[in-house]
Amino acid sequence: MLKHQSRQTGYLSLLTSFTSMFPVKALRLLCLSFACTAAMYSTVTAQKTPQPADPEATKRTRALFQNLQQMEGNRTLFGHQDDLAYGVFWRREEGRSDVQETCGNYPAVFGWDLGSRFGPGKMTNIDSIRFRDMKRWVRKVYEMGGVNTFSWHLDNLVTGGSTWDTTPGVRDLLPGGKYHYRLTEQLDILAELFKSFKTGGLFNKQEIPIIFRPWHEHTGKWFWWGEHACTPEEYKTFFRFTVDYLRKEKGVHNVLYAYSPDFFVDEEHYMRNYPGDDYVDIFGLDYYYRVEKWNLFWLICQQN
Repeated sequence: MLKHQSRQTGYLSLLTSFTSMFPVKALRLLCLSFACTAAMYSTVTAQKTPQPADPEATKRTRALFQNLQQMEGNRTLFGHQDDLAYGVFWRREEGRSDVQETCGNYPAVFGWDLGSRFGPGKMTNIDSIRFRDMKRWVRKVYEMGGVNTFSWHLDNLVTGGSTWDTTPGVRDLLPGGKYHYRLTEQLDILAELFKSFKTGGLFNKQEIPIIFRPWHEHTGKWFWWGEHACTPEEYKTFFRFTVDYLRKEKGVHNVLYAYSPDFFVDEEHYMRNYPGDDYVDIFGLDYYYRVEKWNLFWLICQQN
């Protein structure tokens, strides 16, 4: 499609698709655009080998980042949310996939969600997928050469409502906030889950690299971390704390992070809450049928 060239190196633009409601430094940036139907790569010329934002990223995480960049321009990746978990008239049937049964092959990109809230006795996510099954399917995807991506529809930790309870919550969850401990409790469990995604075998199991887009669609008004619910600086602090806590406090280094707004009117709006190059590997866009914003999104990828 388009050529994304930074001041120092090339950018990758990966367009993934999820059929459900749902996937920097100048040297480090990839552009990931979450869409509805298909994933495509644009052409890029890299002057140097790009590296993830996390300087301690695992070897396999660096390989994911670099392999995507190297594949760019030569491949089309198709993705599907919860592909191995359920489909039309079936659920939890080993080996089944609507995509595979329709197209003859499994998708390349597999989307999963982490919501709604971790806690005692909470064994399933927001889509009623058991986390123990998710671990197994994440490993299977990796073994097939696929890419695992994660979103997080976390409950409102301030009110106890759902992720769509739009009561502002970010300020009280920041360091020093009244309910900050509730956020760290969730991040503690999330870190354990991310680190539990490991390759098979009896010995030398390795952590599986994933893409995570925390606090997505923040330009919308339907989540408690949305544009109406916090200031840009509060959002940036929220995003940075999430990444720093996972990396520095919990030792999570198998994650590429995506910055993924929804609706935006111009480049300034898209970048308004950007947390900084050290916290983002992938420019993203949660995209719902609004064709008029495509060209603007690609332009932003080129210029940042």
